[in-house]
Formats: sequence, C-alpha cells, structure tokens
Amino acid sequence: MSKAIKLISLVSLSLIIVTALTTVVMASAPTISLGQYIDNNNEEVYVVQFNQQAFLLKACKKLEAIKLLNLASNVAIATIQDLEEFTSTFALDKVLSIPCTGVAADSDLPMNTALWADLNGSKKYYLQAPAPQEEGTFYSIPSRCNGLKEAFNIRKRVATSGAFRGNKPPAAALLKQEIPLSCGEGTSNPSEQPPSSGNSGNSWKLYKAEVAIADELETVYIALDEENFLGKNHRSLLSIHTIDGQKVSDLFWEGDPEKIAAIEKKLKQLFAIAANDNIASPAPELIDLTAKFPFVEICLESCNGPQKSFDHLLLSEDLPPQPIPSRELQQKMNLRGEREDYWSVGDNRLLQFYGCQELTRALGLRSSTATATTPSTTSSSEWLQELYSVIEVIDQEKILFRCPAKASNSCVRTFSDGQSLNNLSFRASAECRGKTRLELRIKGAVKVVESLILEGKKERNGFEEIEILGASSNNNYILPAAKGFKVTPMPPSVCLFDKKLPLILAQDLKKLTISNLTITTNSGSEDTSAPKIDLALDIQNSSTILSQMQIQNGGGLRSCKAEVYSLASNFKSSGIAILAAGTRLLLYGQGVDAEEEALRCSSGTTVLLYQGEILAPQTAFRLDRSEISIQKSSIVNPKRDLPAAKASVAFKMNKGNNVTVDYSTVSGFEYLTYFGQKENSIKFLLPITDLQSENVHLSSGEGSFEIIE
Repeated sequence: MSKAIKLISLVSLSLIIVTALTTVVMASAPTISLGQYIDNNNEEVYVVQFNQQAFLLKACKKLEAIKLLNLASNVAIATIQDLEEFTSTFALDKVLSIPCTGVAADSDLPMNTALWADLNGSKKYYLQAPAPQEEGTFYSIPSRCNGLKEAFNIRKRVATSGAFRGNKPPAAALLKQEIPLSCGEGTSNPSEQPPSSGNSGNSWKLYKAEVAIADELETVYIALDEENFLGKNHRSLLSIHTIDGQKVSDLFWEGDPEKIAAIEKKLKQLFAIAANDNIASPAPELIDLTAKFPFVEICLESCNGPQKSFDHLLLSEDLPPQPIPSRELQQKMNLRGEREDYWSVGDNRLLQFYGCQELTRALGLRSSTATATTPSTTSSSEWLQELYSVIEVIDQEKILFRCPAKASNSCVRTFSDGQSLNNLSFRASAECRGKTRLELRIKGAVKVVESLILEGKKERNGFEEIEILGASSNNNYILPAAKGFKVTPMPPSVCLFDKKLPLILAQDLKKLTISNLTITTNSGSEDTSAPKIDLALDIQNSSTILSQMQIQNGGGLRSCKAEVYSLASNFKSSGIAILAAGTRLLLYGQGVDAEEEALRCSSGTTVLLYQGEILAPQTAFRLDRSEISIQKSSIVNPKRDLPAAKASVAFKMNKGNNVTVDYSTVSGFEYLTYFGQKENSIKFLLPITDLQSENVHLSSGEGSFEIIE
C-alpha cells in the first residue's frame, strides 16, 4: 500500500461509504456515496458506490465527478484509507469503470455492446456486461442521468450497427442480474440555496470558540444561521454557555471525550446539522459578533421532566448576568402573515422563532397562555396595527435572533435552466406522495408549457403549501414556452372577475410562497396563434408570500379573497399592475410601474404600502369600498409633462373608501384626489413635498380631504 494513503483509519470500507451517503430523491433509485483516495502519483482518485457495488471514476477531477453524478456540490466525500481492502471488497477489477473527460466511452464497454432502452417503462438503458462478468449481467442507467449517458455515449451506441436491441427491457430469461448506476438531483451548495422564506430548509452551522465573559475566557458553542431577509444578509447567533446545568468550559476541563462526543451529537440533532459535519473554530469577526447576542443555557436531556428548572443566566455586553425575567413566548404576526413566537430579552430586544419547537423547548421557553388570533380572524384595523408594530421592530433592528424552521413533511423538486414546468410538476405523486408541502427550486430560466393551476384540493395537487424558490446566485425566470403553449381550462373563480388567462393560478392553498424569481408573461412566441397571457399571477382564497419577486412584460397580479404579503418586490405592467378584491395586501419596499393603473381595489380590500414606489401615468389608485394606508412612499406620474398626463388621478375613489398617506410624496397628477361619491375620506400627514405645487388640483368632487402639517 502506498505511503500516500496514510489517512483516516476506519473500521470497514462499507462503513466509509455509508457515512458519506447522498440520498437520491427518486424513491426507487439506489443510494449514492462518493469516496476518494490518493494514488502513487499523489493524485486524487474518485470512486462511487451505488448500494453494494462500487465503481472507479476514471480520470475524474472532483468537480467532474460531482457533475457526472449530478450530486450536490457540497456532497460529503469519504476518505479511503486502505485501497487494497477497498478494491477486494468491491471487486473493482471485475466491473467497468465510469469514464470522465478525456477517457473514451468504450474503454471498458465496446461500442457494439448490446443496448436496450426501456423509456416507457423503467425509464432505463440496459448495457450487457462483458466478461469477466457472469452471463446475464447488465448495467442499467436511468434516462434522467444525462452525465452518465454522455459518459457512455449512449447516443452513438444507439446508432452503432448491431448494438441497439429495441425500445424494451431485455427479456426476463436473459436479464439475470442488474447492476444499477444512478445519479442525484444536483441540489445547490449552501451559498447557492434559495433565500429563506421563514420555513424552508436548514442553514445552521455549529462552532466552538473561546470568548470573553466578565473578563474571563470561557468556551462556548456558537450556533449560527445566515439568511437573506428583505434583500439584506441577516445573521442569527446563539452562544451556548451551559448545557444541562454544566458550563461548556467545565465540560472541556473534565476532558471526557465520550461525553463531549455525545453532547455534540445531540447539538447537531437539535440544529439539524449533518452528523459528519465538523464543529470548526469561527473567524475572529464572528467571535466579536457574540457580544451582540445572548449567551444561553440549553437542555438536551429530560427537558420536560418535573425536576428540571430553568434558572439560566443571560449574558451579553450590555446586560450583566441576571436571572431571566420571563420564559414566556409572545405570539405576533410577522411580515409574511405568519404567527411567530417572540422572546423578549430586555431593553425591548427580541428573539424570534418560527416552527422551532425543539429549540424553544431546549431553551426552557413556553408558549403564552393567551390564545393567539390568526390574521384572517382580525379586523382590518387590527391587521394594520399588527403590521405597523412588527415594522417598527424591524426598522429599529430590535430583533437580535431569527430562528429558521426546519423543513418538515416536505417534497423538494429542482428545475434548472432550459427545463419545463407543467401541472404534473405540482402533483403529490411518486416521491411526493403523502407530503403536504412542495418546495420547487428554480435555477435559471424555466419554461412553462401550459397554464399552471396550483390548487390546494387533494383531487388536483394534494399539497397544502407550495414554495417556488429561485437560487440566490442566479437570475431565475419562469416564462411561457415560445411555441406550443397549452391553455389549461380554469376552475370556477370565487370572484366575479373578467375572464383573463393567468400564467399561474393559485386557489385554495394554505400558503403559496414565491421568492427570488422573475415571472414574465411575454412568451416571445413566433406563433401568431399563441394565446395572450393576461396575468402573471391569479391568487384566489390563498395566503401568499411574494419575496424579492419581479413581474415583467405585461401581465400583473390579481387577487380575490386572499392575503398577499409582497416584500421587496417589483411589478411592471402594461395594464393594471395589481387588482385586488376582498384582499388584505401588504406591499413592503414594493415597486409598481403600470401603464394604466397601479392598484385597483374593491370589495373590502385593505392595503398597507410601506416604503414603496408607485409609477402610474394615468391612475395610481382606483378604489371602491377599500381601506388604504400608505407610509414613507413615493407616488409619481412619470409623464407629468406630457399631454397624456391630462386627467391623470393619484387617488380615484368611487364609494366607501378611507385613505391615509403619511410622510410620503405624491406628485405629477392633474388631480391628486377624485371623489365619485360623498362617502370617501383621504388624509395626508406631513407630506414630504408641497402637494399643491406638485399637482394641478388637490381634489375634485365631494368627499373628506385633509392635509395635516
């Protein structure tokens, strides 16, 4: 054995591979494990194991191996310590190798090797294994594994005379043993993960460090989460000072390796960190950051026992050691319309938890005895008041820590550049059967080949919640196919709207989330008979979160009897950008650019526009029986100096509307306000500019108009 293979000693080679397991999403596919060793030329050599059979990846570099097998770019790779034992265990010299770039596809399998393609049944290619394999042995390659198909040059083999045996599997009498090859789903590495929407995935990291506490250096574990929140990178950090009543410093002073290993295993389980992830030392700037966050005691064993008391201390730079005044969590609404638990740690500073029951239990926190209301059961005024309350907390940066929920009961599907979406992409079938939540990950430009109907009813989708998340490192698009777009018949609407064709209809969903994604209704079709897509999104009777999302090229958003929380998003429409009936609509940091109307609201719609920018050359708001609250926003007619600006209106009200505009700009309109009937009121508090000089007329018609400054 080469001295270059003096690496980590492991009990068995089978165990090595199992510890590096990468589970493939397809339920019937074998598990995949990747390992590497250093050869006599001091070069890294990679091997892959599918269930109980391993293969050499011939001439593969690390990234080539990962791409060939379509694995996650941060896949765990085991180190092979004993090459001779490994080769013997898996009989590497008796099975084919898998070629990488620069290796001929026929190096182990001649081009005339018998090939079957069962693309309608098992969706596999079958290659008959040559000697020294036993007669009747076949290698199978799933048709979805493009890297493996290219490595073995399947296309050329199909065209090779005498090789291709037909579109069916080998006869049962011939196929005695199948050795399956497979591939993964290509999940992105952590830096490429879609931005968290509050209940998606896990991004915790665990560190161990020495930090200064009360002029002494003490050892702590640091749990860190990073997320993109409203377009900004946000770090949440917990310094774990005491575990089950024992200081972490004392734990390491005792130096019991088995006890330390057991505790670290439980910590990883608590934060959903892979068991084989190392607990590293943090960078110096991360240690400096600990002063901003609380130091806590957690419980990992018997946390619900009657004898367990939580007399933890909270330590930080400006909070001296003291008993925690309250262990009670208070529930409040967040900017996504969800109920979250908040823990006050003094000076009106908050720790925020959403779906993190294991962590709050470990911290000894308990839910409030008060019954929390849901946004849908509160009045419009209460809903607005709650939103303003959480906006104040965010603006003043009072939230120190935000706990990301673990994904549970979720099915994850990934679509990459050039792939297509249809309604089957959203069905709870195959590997998603029995799941209630779908996470659809988009990386690049994905085409929609038919009108998408996302319906919460089991007879259609079967998912109660759907998330469509774009990878943070990409420009991600959903757009209609240029040719052959199919119009799907729409189910009956819950509102009496004009009949319009949406690209995506969401109806009766518990929650729809779309994040870091651009939806365009411009198909660029060369087919003049292609249908005109009127709307990007049609939301009916569903709670919807739109985060850092763009709507471009024509179609806008329509919403009926729904709750829509749009955060740091931008809509550009050639007609009406947002049409809402019976809807509660939050527009936070929103941009709206409309050729006709920015917002048309009716039937008891309530809107909060905060730090938004509205561009509308005709009508900014057209209202009927609605309540609109605007703060710190800009509402502008971009064509104020053109003839088209004549008869433009910022607020056009029919009946029963109440509008408040605080600390905002409204400029460029011929009419600031137009009252169709008496029962309307509008109030401007401390406008940023002179409304009289910035608009031709302040108001027209009978209604209550007031400027307070």
